[in-house]
Amino acid sequence: MPSHDLLARLAQRPPESGPEETSQQRSRSAAMHLGNAVREALGEQPLPLLAVQTTFSFLRGTVSPGEWGGALAGLCRAREIVPAERRGGNHPASLLAVSVALQAGAFTRATQAPPPVPVYVAEPDDGDDGTRPWAALADLGDLAGLPAAIEQWGRRVAVGATLPVHEHAGPADLVLCLAPDAAAYRALCRLLSWRNEEEQGWHAWLDGETHDAPALDGLVVLASTMPWADRFAWHGAEVFGWLTGHRQAPLPAQLAPVVTPLLTALSPGHERRRHLQALIQDRSGIRMHVDSARVGRRTLHLTDLPDLLETLRDHDEAIARGRALLQRCAYTPGAPLANGHTPWQLPPALVEDPDAELRRRCAEGVRQRYGGAESPKVRDRLQYELGIFTKKGFAPYVLAVWHLTRFRQTCGRGSAASSLVCYVLGITNVDPLKHQLVFERFLSEERFDPPDIDVDFAHDERDAVLQETIDTFGREHVALVSTHQTLQHQGAWREAGRVLGKERSAITDAQRGLALQRTFSVGEGPDAGWDEVRSAAQDLVGAVRNFGVHCGGIVITRDPIREMVPIHPAAKQLQGLPAPAIAWEKDGAELLGLVKIDFLGNRSLGVVRDVLADLREDGISIDAWKWQPEEDHLARQLVSRGRTIGCFYIESPAMRLLNAKAGETDFERLTLHSSIIRPAANAWINTYLERFAEFRRTGRQRDEWYPHPALRALLSESFGVLSYQEDLMLISRDLAGFGIKQQNSLRKALGRSDTPQRLAGLAGGFFSGCAERGVTAAVSDLVWTMIVSFAGYSFTKAHSASYVKVSFQAACLKVHNPAHFMARVICNGGGFYGPCAYVEEARRWKVEIQPPCVRCGTWETKRTTHHSFRLGFQLVHGLRQGTVARILGERERAPFIGVCDFWRRSRASASEMHALLWAGAFDDLLATHAPAGRFWLVEQAVQQSRGQADAEPDQLEFDFAADLRADPLPSRELAAMPQRTLDHHAWQALGILPRAHPFALWDLPKKRRWHCHDVRPDMQRRKLTLLVWVITAKQVLSTQMRGRDGKPLDQPSVRPMSFVTLEDECGIAESVWFPEVYHACGAAIEAGRPFWATGIVMVEFGVATLQVVGVEEIPE
Repeated sequence: MPSHDLLARLAQRPPESGPEETSQQRSRSAAMHLGNAVREALGEQPLPLLAVQTTFSFLRGTVSPGEWGGALAGLCRAREIVPAERRGGNHPASLLAVSVALQAGAFTRATQAPPPVPVYVAEPDDGDDGTRPWAALADLGDLAGLPAAIEQWGRRVAVGATLPVHEHAGPADLVLCLAPDAAAYRALCRLLSWRNEEEQGWHAWLDGETHDAPALDGLVVLASTMPWADRFAWHGAEVFGWLTGHRQAPLPAQLAPVVTPLLTALSPGHERRRHLQALIQDRSGIRMHVDSARVGRRTLHLTDLPDLLETLRDHDEAIARGRALLQRCAYTPGAPLANGHTPWQLPPALVEDPDAELRRRCAEGVRQRYGGAESPKVRDRLQYELGIFTKKGFAPYVLAVWHLTRFRQTCGRGSAASSLVCYVLGITNVDPLKHQLVFERFLSEERFDPPDIDVDFAHDERDAVLQETIDTFGREHVALVSTHQTLQHQGAWREAGRVLGKERSAITDAQRGLALQRTFSVGEGPDAGWDEVRSAAQDLVGAVRNFGVHCGGIVITRDPIREMVPIHPAAKQLQGLPAPAIAWEKDGAELLGLVKIDFLGNRSLGVVRDVLADLREDGISIDAWKWQPEEDHLARQLVSRGRTIGCFYIESPAMRLLNAKAGETDFERLTLHSSIIRPAANAWINTYLERFAEFRRTGRQRDEWYPHPALRALLSESFGVLSYQEDLMLISRDLAGFGIKQQNSLRKALGRSDTPQRLAGLAGGFFSGCAERGVTAAVSDLVWTMIVSFAGYSFTKAHSASYVKVSFQAACLKVHNPAHFMARVICNGGGFYGPCAYVEEARRWKVEIQPPCVRCGTWETKRTTHHSFRLGFQLVHGLRQGTVARILGERERAPFIGVCDFWRRSRASASEMHALLWAGAFDDLLATHAPAGRFWLVEQAVQQSRGQADAEPDQLEFDFAADLRADPLPSRELAAMPQRTLDHHAWQALGILPRAHPFALWDLPKKRRWHCHDVRPDMQRRKLTLLVWVITAKQVLSTQMRGRDGKPLDQPSVRPMSFVTLEDECGIAESVWFPEVYHACGAAIEAGRPFWATGIVMVEFGVATLQVVGVEEIPE
């Protein structure tokens, strides 16, 4: 056997990595090399049953499932094969990576595809049939890493988990639970769920106070002490002695020993990260030496295996027993059926015959949507879709979604909007026949995964929908989808600072200073005292920290969900109970057969709902089932002019500019715009605009726009520019001969953390397919360049159309009822901009802004007339909802007669009284008093006793004679308060100035030559200096491939720039800050105060923007 020194030298000689390998691929390759080295050191010595902990032992493990997969493959002498398809990550591709790759010409026919996630197979001479597990997964207390292990190891994993029987468990205080078959897996999930959800019961069971634990029949448990062995055996588990061989006391004689080393790391070198992770758990820098020792005792490296097995030379029987046990543990959940398809877990049926119920509901929906008799076109499409739903058995799934959406303002989106069934059921709002949406993108004969139905609800209704889901299907069948939160740069910096003893405020200041110094060269950044924090943060980046909850994902299962996946109590509360959440994120849930439904909160649906309700109160009723806002001429005109601040999906500066540049925006055009506007697509957006402008001018399309007939047949509405996911799939089919599986691989490659590598892996097949079908190199290059412009993200046409429907609803309401609409935008929390920006937009629409009022105001911001709205108490800083409830209740009981009466009855605090004063809420109540008098009265009121201070308001006994007594009058004349002082107080109380634009807060010149509304096309090339401030800014990365001399740069120059929306009292102007100006002057964007901006008016497609060339700050 080679010496351990030789093994160490082998481990330090990693294989060469290709230039296009990702860091994950390099780590996996290095781990496989390490595994080979350990195997060489072991010679022909048989391996014991190995248990490994991964990064999914939150803040404990340091080795990812992928790295363990590579190491175990090397250790077990496996080789790699390339899978036909692979699953992506959870995070969109880095815009920096995409930008650099695109500009550098990556993903081209010359690109050599990097190695994808491997699948490993055994060498043919080792007696392995390809199903034997390599090792047991032994993450602490959970199966969160199981999907990743199954994917990365090719299902060569024994399902298991370690359970601590003490809070700070050492090796002797852990038990290893293994699931050799499906029944044992269900028992393991029940046990883990019970431990997570019933913490008191779990500890009582550990302490021997109760035997009330789930049945554990079939489960295999390895324990080191008899008390724990007896407890598990009592409930039906098969128990063995756990012989780790690592600083362990002798096993009880009653337990048959199994040699199972618990590996927590590959090799020495990650101790600092483990120490930091331990400190994060304890949040105490004082305990560093204690935790270091504790972590060190638990660490067993893969490279320790040869020496460890040398010490266990006399335990051949225990090693053999472990190998036999590992052979038994070949079960993994979600394994494909004989036909290769995953067995999906669909919601339980709510009726006896779901297919008949679905047909009946669709017939009712057709009458509501279309009225009268259905047309042959509707009938044929409906029968076709229902036939596929019946054949696939998906009727219960669709009915479950319908049941939860049937009485609510919703927006079904995604590919589901392609379905006529979903449309007539009211799940979606876009007619797929009218807008030519392809059903097969949603569901087809060839597709065996379940349909993906995503539904948006009003943001304040989502919790009610989740509770209704639990009430309908039962808590045993419903859970939220989790996320696995990893530490990124900001989070790692914050955690490193905390465990190293820095104050929270100091950490925030240091982070802000570092960002300003790097981006704008402002300040010096953190001093040398932060170097240790910076170094520690680098070690922590990528650590899996904790569970989170997916923003909308929910799983409904036919079988008990706690027998399918461990459940955790989420921090989110529903009716006073923690919401149940599965241990897996969305991709892992899909991999193992759980079907996710997305229920997302959407503020704009709340806006539409509330405005329609307000209009009904005003005698204006709109039938939502028959409402066609996209046909409204004024709404289309509003969109075409880009005046859509407040309108869902089309209020960002980029969308407003695109719509204005197009100049003509109907439903189909806006659907196209919402898909084509994406990162890395600027060049193609300009191409589209140029062609559309020519088409509008001449009515003709040029042949050169369509260098291949497939482009004309597929994409005539966008003049040869790819726009939708369907475009990518169809063009890859017609040009490169991609089958449905390759088309889906292309679609799923987009918007992922490894999108550049995945696209590079598909490039070869695309170009070779094009060549075989006679497509010229020029055409295939052109089309592939368009395809990779989707790298950041992409939408189906149906998804875009669904959101455009809501966009037109918002535009229609805004153009006809601006006071109703803007009030409800503010009330529902806004969107792209802050409340102040929406107030100023309302002011530009000649809407009167009224302050909050204790006599007639409400919590919500609402219209008061067709041309005015009143700001709600929701905007008053520091005002509690409980106080507002008392104000409204007391006001209903009897009107307030003065501020002293208000003070006694509302129970508001002194700070709340002052906030209401400065917000203007007492202006109407104290209308006869000047501002100084109102201030004096509030000061007098808050000094008065309120009697029974601890009593509830409805229990107070008021002196009604005192209530009727008028407020006192000052004994002397009060000095007037300057208007600017009042404005500053109002701004602090509301963040808004009801009476004027926020420029009133500064002493600014009243007469200025230029204003924002002067940035218009007829001012092209003029240099203007404007007094402005920022209402929103978008930083992007600019990639420069050539120097000022025109020669290619050795390395791409990637620098930030910004698109900024500027505002003054007269309007808004869009501006661009190129890298040099942004670096020199960008700090003004973050300052939150007016400044002088000098720029040149640039005009594209008839729309003017300001190219900023300089900034001058105003005096404090």
